[in-house]
Formats: sequence, structure tokens, C-alpha cells
Amino acid sequence: MLYVNNWVLAAALFLVSIVSFVLLFKESNGFVPRKLLGIAFIALVWYGLTYLILNTGKLIEYPFIYRIGCPLYYLVPPCFYLYIRSSLHGTDRYRNRDLLHFIPIVLALIDISGYYFGMSAEAKMAEIVRVQKSPILVFDTGAGFLSAISHFYFRSIQSIIYLFFQWRLIIYARKHFSAGINWKWILMLSLFETFMYAGNLAMTVFGVFREEMTLVPVLARSFQFTIVLMMISLVVISYYMLFRPELLYGTGFQTSKETESASLPESPSEPQVVVQPKTEYCEKLEAYLAEQKPFLRKRLTLSDLSAELDLPSYILSGLLNNHYRQNFNDFINDYRIAYVKERMRSGSEWKSLSMEGLALESGFSSRTAFYTAFKKRMNMSPGAYAASLEGK
Repeated sequence: MLYVNNWVLAAALFLVSIVSFVLLFKESNGFVPRKLLGIAFIALVWYGLTYLILNTGKLIEYPFIYRIGCPLYYLVPPCFYLYIRSSLHGTDRYRNRDLLHFIPIVLALIDISGYYFGMSAEAKMAEIVRVQKSPILVFDTGAGFLSAISHFYFRSIQSIIYLFFQWRLIIYARKHFSAGINWKWILMLSLFETFMYAGNLAMTVFGVFREEMTLVPVLARSFQFTIVLMMISLVVISYYMLFRPELLYGTGFQTSKETESASLPESPSEPQVVVQPKTEYCEKLEAYLAEQKPFLRKRLTLSDLSAELDLPSYILSGLLNNHYRQNFNDFINDYRIAYVKERMRSGSEWKSLSMEGLALESGFSSRTAFYTAFKKRMNMSPGAYAASLEGK
């Protein structure tokens, strides 16, 4: 059985590694969320690789691997959470405070330095030899400033907290808006996480009661099957992504056609399942845009606007998707273009500006972005539109 399990693990690690590298290094739409997902996969690959080396008796040949992955494992819950949040919000922009999610990784790096720089090479090798002979000692050896098993406690607590807030976010989004969200993918990935974190919790429980459980051979070997099943689940996720380019090369959002089909009923007899946004949200948004004109600021983000409106970003994202049928960038660009058109119609003052100056005044980051958005909306260039006004 161990021989078969090792081959299963090796195949799983190979497939997941391919998917991870595509997510990390293939630049396309939604690059940041895909990178986060790739980092989470790489951390899990390292976890499986460490177990595979230990299980095949090769740890003594690769002693540098032992414990070096400890900080990586703290990356998994926040990376998955931020990826899911991006998919639900329909944006790949992040706030500076999101960096706080990665504080545990920094603390783990500090702790692991106590092991790598606080012990002699002979002492570390002696521990590795002991672990190779009795893998159960992973709970007792390789301590830095903190005990080795304390990291199992912290990771279990971390995963439970992130899982709670992730499912809470999913349930809220499911109730209030659904257009533009690939729910099958979101739920599949979240269920995989739930199973994986449950396995991690089971391993922690095993570590706490390891002395009692080692007396029962079946229980003593049960944690091996937890890792194998976790890797099989990861293979299923990776295989699913390989045949869906919008997931592997995009953010996990649905395409425009998928969004349209998700937003509109297929026939008059089928009720629309999308929960309509509250009217006061629309009024509040439109009034703020008309009075304060935040769209004139370059690099305005969904997070910025939601903070100014005092609305959660997922509500604002759902409002744009379900009511206005637009993503954030197109919605804001329409307001900028309307501002430019009004400037052109109101008199000749705008002619003192170059097209680039007009673009920057209206909130576009560059002349190219201005031309692209204007032509997409008006089917003509800004110059052609200005000429059409002069002919009237």
C-alpha cells in the first residue's frame, strides 16, 4: 500500500506543480489572484514532497528539506481566502492592509531561524536520523524558538478562522448576488479546502494524543491516508482547471456570455434567481458620482469607492454586476466618457487641452486608455466625435 501511495503522491505532485507554475508565471487577466492560488498550490506541493521524501526513507539524503517548509504552510489559508474574495468581488486589486494576512509567515520565518542557526549541524542531523527511523517524532523535533507541535496548533487555528470567514463570505454573496460568479468552481475549491483543513486538524489531534494512538497500529498509520486523500483532491482540482482555460489563465470569473446566461432567465416561465440590489444603493452610488465625481481621479479602485460609499466591496461589486451589467472599470469609464462629452459640448475651452490633457483631466491614466475606452463606448475616436459636434 505504501508503494502505491508513493506513486500516487509522485503523480499528484507532478500534475499540481505544472498547474502551479502556469498560475504563477503565465501573465494574463487576473494575474494577482492567480498568483495567490499558485502560491497556495506550491506550498501544498512542498508539503506533499516533504512527506514523500520522509515516507520513502530519503530524508537523510536531503536533510535541508526538513522544517524549511514550515513558513510556507501558513501561506495556504490566506492565499485561498484572498483568491476566493477576489473571485466574488470581481476585482484583482488589493488593499495595503491585506498584507496583515501574511504576518504569521514572518513570525514562522523568525521561529525557524532558531532551528537553522541555533543548532549545530551534528545536532540537526541526529534529529533527522531519529525522525527517519520514527516519523512520529516530527511532532517533537525541529523546534526553533517554539516547539514543533505548536505550529500544528497555530496552523489548525488559522485554517479554522479563515475557513469560517470564507464560507461566511460565500453564503452572503450567494444570497445577495450571483451574476458573473463561477459558483461551481468557488464551491468545489472551498469544499476541497474544508476537507484539507479537516485533515490538518486530524493530524494535530493525532500529534496531541500520539503516545496513546501509537499503541493502535491502524490509528498510528491513519494520518498517512489523510495526506494521500488530500493530494488526490488536489489532483482533481488541478485536472479540472487544466480543461477550463478561464480558470487557469483567468481569475475564476465567468466570461461575458456566462454572465449573461447566469443573469437572465432562459424562458419567461423561469424566474430570475439573481437577488436584485436595493434601490437605495443605486441612488446612493449615482448621487455620489454626480456630486463628488470620484471618477475624475486616476486609478480609482472598487475598494476606494466602496470605502467612500461606506458599502462593503462585495455589495458594490454585486450592484455593478447585477443591476448595471458592467464590471467596475467599464462602469467608471462610462462616467469619464460622459464627462468628456459634456466638456466638448459645453464650449471651446476644452480645445486648449491636448487629447492627453483631456484624458488625464477626466481620470484616465493615459491617452491610450482614453482612446480605447472612448472608441469602445462610442464606436468612434474622440477626435471624430469632436468633429461631429462642429458639423452641427
